[in-house]
Amino acid sequence: MRITTYKSYINESRLNYLVKESSTNYPSMDSIHTPQDIAEIMRNVFHIHELAEETVYMVCLNTKGVPTAFFVIGKGTVNACYFSTREIFIQALLSSAVQIILAHNHPSGDVTPSEEDITITGTIKTAGILLNIPLNDHVIIGGYHYFSFREQGLI
Repeated sequence: MRITTYKSYINESRLNYLVKESSTNYPSMDSIHTPQDIAEIMRNVFHIHELAEETVYMVCLNTKGVPTAFFVIGKGTVNACYFSTREIFIQALLSSAVQIILAHNHPSGDVTPSEEDITITGTIKTAGILLNIPLNDHVIIGGYHYFSFREQGLI
């Protein structure tokens, strides 16, 4: 599988566009099928479990569950991170996502979702339904543990 990260920029006409930031091969799998798959990629490629601040990533997927783009959508403090639903879906639309997955870390190692995690996940799920780009899962990673909203029946 090819893992490609992008950043979005604004051109002279004030329109958003994507620029490829990096690309690497990840031979261990060819698509994402489980929350464990996303946790493995986030640890092995992005080293999310070693980050000192909460960082939120979005993975854009095609219809077969193959990632087409990875984005850092927010970077915060040791226990909080702000990001916007609007910017998530701008990037998802620009990358032709059919579905998305969110993944973020809890530097404390405790993967229990906060009230804010639960609220923003519900907001993004609702927006995804309206835009026909469903939120497939939201995975919280702490150390070598993870919490999946999908596995817990919260999505």
